[in-house]
Amino acid sequence: MDLMEALRTRRSVRQWTSDPIPDEKLKELVEAAARAPSGSNNQPWAFVIIREPGRLKRLRAAAPGIAGRAAAVILICLDRRLGDETPGTSEYDMVHLSLGAAMQNLLLAAHDLGLGACAIGSFHPASLESIVSLPPHLELKLLIALGFPVSQPDAPALRPLSEVCYFEEVGSDGEH
Repeated sequence: MDLMEALRTRRSVRQWTSDPIPDEKLKELVEAAARAPSGSNNQPWAFVIIREPGRLKRLRAAAPGIAGRAAAVILICLDRRLGDETPGTSEYDMVHLSLGAAMQNLLLAAHDLGLGACAIGSFHPASLESIVSLPPHLELKLLIALGFPVSQPDAPALRPLSEVCYFEEVGSDGEH
C-alpha cells in the first residue's frame, strides 16, 4: 500500500472479527513501532502484547475505552530509565512525541497488514499494570486494540487544509 493511500484510508476500528492475529503480524507491528524516530534516539518505549482471551477480558474490564472484542491489545509503555518524566522539561515533551511517533507507525503498519486498530487512552492504569505485571520502571501510556475489522468505518470530517496550513506566517491564505 502506498503511504499516502494508507494515510488517507486508515481509520480507528472498534469492531473486529473473532479471528486471532498471527504472532508474526504482531511482531511486525512492534517492529514498525520500534522504528519510529525518537528524541536523541533514546527509544523510550516498551511494548506488551496481550492476546490470551482471559487476560484480554480482564484488560477490557479495566479499559472502558475498548468498545469491542479485540483479538489483541498492545500496551505502549514509557521506559522511565530512558526518558525524563519531569513535566515542563523539553525532554518530557520529546518523550511523549516519541511515543506518539511509535503509535502512528504501529497504526499505519496495522492498516497495511489488513488489521483494524484503535488507540485507547481511557483505562485504569493501576489495574492494567497489575494484570500484566509491569515493573516500576515501565509506565503505561497508551493501548492499541487490534483485530481483523468487521467493516471499514466512514471517513471522519476533517478541517480544510486552508484552516490548518499557513505559508510564511499565520493568517496567510495558505495557497502559495
